[in-house]
Amino acid sequence: APAFPKTEIPEQKLEGAMQAAPNFNIQFWCYSSGLWIVSGKVDLLPEHHKLVHNIANFIQGKKRKPRHVGIFSWPMLDSPNIDQGPEVASKYLRDHIHRLQEVSAVNKVIAFSDCGDWMNHLNPITTQENIVQLLESPQSKKSLWQQLLPHQITE
Repeated sequence: APAFPKTEIPEQKLEGAMQAAPNFNIQFWCYSSGLWIVSGKVDLLPEHHKLVHNIANFIQGKKRKPRHVGIFSWPMLDSPNIDQGPEVASKYLRDHIHRLQEVSAVNKVIAFSDCGDWMNHLNPITTQENIVQLLESPQSKKSLWQQLLPHQITE
């Protein structure tokens, strides 16, 4: 006799039970001014970090340093038996963001284009390019500075 009795699972229970896990990473830079900058690229070079800090200096001034720099990665586990679909990913990302807000409250988000729709609930200022494309194109950088001018924080 088998160790576990064989059970039949109705077809409708199998359909849509678990969606494929999205695969994404989000790099966060959270500043004390409430400015957050987020990127979908996480294998960053020093010049990428420098560009982000230059953007932050442009928006908030030069006196503030990041309170938090970190990465959120999904899926969390390599397990096909655990639901890590888009709804679960969204819930965990929101939980992560709530924990980050305890460290550095968010007032303004700049999201590079490779963040997809994951940050839309924070009403971000979205760039047309990702961080790599910005570094490669002076025209794109100029366009970004123009886009960011009305968002400068004045105290």
